[in-house]
Amino acid sequence: MLGQLWQWLKQLFRRLLGRKTPPPSQSEGRNLSFPLNKDGHRGVDTKQLTNIDSENIFMQVLEGVHQGWSRGNVKGFLLTKNINEADLVTWLQEFGRKLLQSPEPDQELLRRMVMLGELRCGEISTASYEIGIQKLIQEPKAEVWEYDGLDQ
Repeated sequence: MLGQLWQWLKQLFRRLLGRKTPPPSQSEGRNLSFPLNKDGHRGVDTKQLTNIDSENIFMQVLEGVHQGWSRGNVKGFLLTKNINEADLVTWLQEFGRKLLQSPEPDQELLRRMVMLGELRCGEISTASYEIGIQKLIQEPKAEVWEYDGLDQ
């Protein structure tokens, strides 16, 4: 009842101010289905990403995971950006090969990659986890120097 009154007041103000009313909502029979895209699937066409785009998207995902994103947040982010996860995984595998060959990788990057993997939100998290863990295991542990002499 209160919701209907609120909607009526909003429509009244829109008419008084000369603004058009918004399109009808889904409950009023609006068809929200997407047409077929070039792949023959319903939905929005996914973007073809360059390496720079892929790296930017992946780093945004890792930053989000670091800030506490859930599995749904990651999936939603990729969906809203129209990212084809398979293409991003292909890029990540190439990125991972380079990362595994680098002499001094960023430890924070590796930790975030493992965190993404622990969310278990699809192929991207699986690939991220495998690369992160593999490089963390590969890294030599820091040596601890101890003094054997007498303390004075």
